[in-house]
Amino acid sequence: MRVGEFLEILRGMDGVIMADVMPVDLIQEVAEMETSIDCISGGMRLENIGLFQCLHREEVIVLLSDGVFERPREITIRMIDTDGVVIGHDVPEYLREELSGRDDLIWMSDGFVLFPNLITNKDAKMVMGCSTLRLNGVPEEVDARIFYPSISSAEIMNRRFGVEGTGISAAVIGVDGLEPSCGQSVSVSDVVEVPCGGGRHGEPSPEDALYRCDLVGE
Repeated sequence: MRVGEFLEILRGMDGVIMADVMPVDLIQEVAEMETSIDCISGGMRLENIGLFQCLHREEVIVLLSDGVFERPREITIRMIDTDGVVIGHDVPEYLREELSGRDDLIWMSDGFVLFPNLITNKDAKMVMGCSTLRLNGVPEEVDARIFYPSISSAEIMNRRFGVEGTGISAAVIGVDGLEPSCGQSVSVSDVVEVPCGGGRHGEPSPEDALYRCDLVGE
C-alpha cells in the first residue's frame, strides 16, 4: 500500500478534518515542544514515549479531527511508581462503565483514575504512550500508531493548517509497512534529538497531563 492510498482511507473516516504527511519542520517543532515538558502540575515527572514511538516509524502523518473521530480503545496514560506498579491510568470510553462501579479507585478527572491501595512511598512518574490505529481496508502488514500531544503542540499543529475553533484534536500518526512517499523517508534522528531511554529536558511546564485524558486540543 502506498502512502497516498493510506491517506485517502484516513481522510475518508468520520470526523477527519485533514490528514497529510507531516512536514519535517513541523515534526521538529512538535518534538521540541513535547521534550520541553518534563513534569506536570505538582512536580511529577513526565515521560513522553508515545510521540517518539510514532516518530521512529517510516512515515509520520499529521491528523486533525473533531469529536466524531473514533477514539483510541487502549490505555495510553499511566502513572507508574519506581517498582513498575501502575497506580493510575486514563480511562478509554469502553472502560468507563466497568470502572464506574468500583470503590477501590479515585476519579482524579473525568478521564483518569487512581488506585489508592497501590500507592506506597515510592516515587512515581506519568508515562504518555501511543495507541494502535486500526483502519478498515488497510493491509495487516501496515502498522499504524497514534499519539495525541499536549495542548501547546496541538495549537502549533492547528495553526499550521489554519484550523481554528473548539472541538478539534491534533494527533501524530506513525506508520510502518507503507511504500515510501516520493521514494524517500525522513529519519527523525536527522531533524530532532530524540531522548534516550525516555530522558526529558527543559523547564517544568504548568500543562497537566491529565488534560490529555480528554484528548487535548479539543
